[in-house]
This record gives sequence, C-alpha cells and structure tokens, in this order.
Amino acid sequence: MKKILILTAALALLLTGCRPELDFVLDSFEATSAEISGTDEAASLLFTSDEGQATVVFHSSGRWNAAFVNDRAAEWCQMSATEGRGGTVTVYVRVQANKDYDDRSASIVFTCDEVERTLVVTQKQKDALFLDANRVEIPCEGGMFELRFRTNVDCTVSVIDEAASWIIPAGTKGLTQNTLPFTVKANETLDPRQGYVTVTASTGKETLTVYQAGEKPTLVLGAHDVDLPAAGESFSVQVTSNLDVSYAFRNGQWLREVSTKTISTNTFYFEADRNQTRKDRQDWLVFSDKVRGVQDSIRIRQAFQPILAATDPLFVPGNNSVQLTLWTSGGKPEDFKVTPSASWLVLSRIEKDEEGCRILLKTNPNRKEEAREGKISVYLDGYGVPDEVKVTQAALQRWFSYNTRSSEVKAPYFAQSGDAFVIWGDGSYDYFDKFSGNDKDLVHKYTDGAKQHTIVVESGAIPWLLLPEPEDGMHFDFSNLKNKEED
Repeated sequence: MKKILILTAALALLLTGCRPELDFVLDSFEATSAEISGTDEAASLLFTSDEGQATVVFHSSGRWNAAFVNDRAAEWCQMSATEGRGGTVTVYVRVQANKDYDDRSASIVFTCDEVERTLVVTQKQKDALFLDANRVEIPCEGGMFELRFRTNVDCTVSVIDEAASWIIPAGTKGLTQNTLPFTVKANETLDPRQGYVTVTASTGKETLTVYQAGEKPTLVLGAHDVDLPAAGESFSVQVTSNLDVSYAFRNGQWLREVSTKTISTNTFYFEADRNQTRKDRQDWLVFSDKVRGVQDSIRIRQAFQPILAATDPLFVPGNNSVQLTLWTSGGKPEDFKVTPSASWLVLSRIEKDEEGCRILLKTNPNRKEEAREGKISVYLDGYGVPDEVKVTQAALQRWFSYNTRSSEVKAPYFAQSGDAFVIWGDGSYDYFDKFSGNDKDLVHKYTDGAKQHTIVVESGAIPWLLLPEPEDGMHFDFSNLKNKEED
C-alpha cells in the first residue's frame, strides 16, 4: 500500500511538470534608475536618459530563453543572460545612456515552451536646447535677424527690458526648429553696442549675443587733387564726415583758409598766393580725426609763373609779311628778352599792356615752295628757362588778291584742299585748317585808319570761291593764281 502512494505522488509531480509556467516576480525587481510596473505576465521598466540597470526576477517551470523583438534594441539594451534552466531566475537588464532626443523602447519576449511573457524596456529622451548660433552681427543701419533654436522641452525667451519692444519671443515643445524674428534699430552713435537674448529651459540656459556696429567713421573729401594756376585763386573743399575733423597743411607757406567763409561745416574755403617762381609747387591739405586715427588728404598743385599768357603754336602765311603779337602775364618791357630762332621772324617792339606787355613781331615772306618753322623764345629777367612759341610759315602758294576801301569787309567764301590764309592788309590774318573752308559770316574790321587795304588769299588749291559783293574801287587780281594754274 505504501508503494502505491509513492507512485501516485510521483505521477502527480510528473503531471504538474507538464504544465509550463513563467511568471515575473515584480516584488523582487530592483532598479535605482528605473520605474517598474506591470503584472506577472507583462512587466515594464522605464529608465531615465542616463545609463542604468535593473534586476528582473521570474519563475520558470523549465528551460527558458529571451529575445528582442527588434534586433536593433540590442545596440543600447543588454541582458545578462538570454537562456537558462527552470526555477527562480535573476536577469540583469542594462541600458546605455540615451543621447538621442526621442524616447526609445525595446520588447523582450521570455519563453518557456509555449508560455510567453513580455518585458517592455523604455528609456526617456535626452532633454536638449540648441542655438544654431550664439552670435549675430548687425550693421549700424539696423535690420532684422532670426534666432533659430531646437528643443524638446518647454522654454522661454527673454531679453532686456529696453529691447522688449522689438524682440518677439516664441516657444514650442518637441525637437523642432523654432524661429524668432528680431528687429534692431539703427545705431546712431559711433560706438558699437551689444545686447543679449536668452533662451531658458529645464536643461539650462543659452545666450545669443547681438553685436551692432556703430556708425562707420566717415571722412570723404570731394576731391583728392586740386590744380591751381600760377596767379593763385581761392578754392573750396567739400568734406562729408561724422567725425570732429580738423585740417592742417604739411607746408602751409602759400596756402591759407579764407576766414570770411567758415560758416559751412561741410565746406572749407582756402586761397593760394601767386606763384612767383618758375617751378611748379605742391602742398598737402590733410583732414583728420586724431582720436580715431582717420585721415584723408588733398594734393594741391600750383603751376609755375608763366612768362606768356599763351604759348599755342602759330601758323602764318608765306607770301606776305604779317604781324604777330604775344602777350605776357605781367612785368615791364625791360624785364623781357625776345630771341627769334629764324631771320624771317623779326622783333618789332615790346610795349606795356593793361595786364602785362605786348611783344610785337613781324614775318618776312616765304619765297620757297616748302613750309618752314621757327621758334620765338621769351626770357623773363632772373629766370633761365624761357617760354617758347612755335611758328610755322606756309610755303609759297597759289593766291589771289583784291582791294577794298570799306572799314568792314566780309571774307570770301571758298573751298580749299589744303591750309588757307586770309591776309587782311593791316598786318593781321586768319588761318583755316585743311578742308574747313571759310566762314560765310566772317567779317573783319579795320582800325588802322588806312583808306584802302589789299586782301590776299593764300591756298594750295581753290576748287571754287564766292567773292564778296563788288564795291567802288574794288579790284580783283587773279594773275598769280592763273599763272600757277598754267604751271
């Protein structure tokens, strides 16, 4: 009888072992960095974003194994064992720190024969607040910029009180990019300024520094070169600046400010003495702000004292003697020495004029069929460098002439294929360039008191001409022209 009881007990144990069991023992879970919840059939572990470990206890009636539903979870969640014998089993679940900004979870399925139990491991996201930039620069004119930041927690944006009228804060939740517009007013001072925009969240505080430039030190001169004649004259300088500028001459011996014209803060007036030398001279007018080290300068050049009022080259006819007049820019007749380079240039006299002197010369006719050149050198007493005037005399050319008794006479109108001269018979003449012809309205007035004058026209060739209306006593002489054409 005793043997039957023992067999019955063994059979009962065998029948019991055929029913697999696997249950979590929640009361035995241990974790300092995780929250445990669930039932004996489904349990959950909720970790913070930091690295952590939890102790998981369960009863298994036979061999068991455990596996992740998603293999990728094994990258951040590990178990101390994934299989073993039945009984009371302790497994350690470890999680690495979550450096992402989203929650993550892993499901672990424990199996004992056909019995399954699920353990869900969840880890919180990393709280974050990021500014895309911590500095922004704004020009002195002002403008707009955007503060861009990313966060997955609640945050607030604050600025200093005096800037609250032009800064619009905004906040949101979820790891998204937020954009806050800022308006910066113009900085009307020369000094730069900076302010701060602060974004505050539970994770800490981020600060954006707003740097605004002051007005750029400006010093703009209206010109950088001033050319003055030898006689000297006044001139003005336009200055555009936001600085307290002053000026100085590097030399300053022949330049000065005009004291009667100092009202305008943007325009400075100066004057130059007459240059009595025979050399160019120059000086520098420097405007500067010594505090900020800003400066700009103007080069002022003055021509040397000319002897003659003009040194343009002269062209004279070849067939007749004509009078040449040179004007000096000052002095007395005895101050000048005139040296013609050719014998056909003859000095007549030097006489006083209103602003200087007149140097009167005359030319002898050119009897050659080639043009010739000469030079008139005029020296001023005390100076070794003269002013020079080049004189070109035309070759012997075809010409015609006519007489007039009028005090005013109109020039003939003609076309020519070369240079042409109209010689008025009183020592004066008019010169015409190639192909230019004569001006129909050119009228010459006689002031020498002579009753009759012989007008001569010189030209290389005259295809056609229009003569003035005949007058009493007028005589046209074409003999020379005809002879030339016959040649």
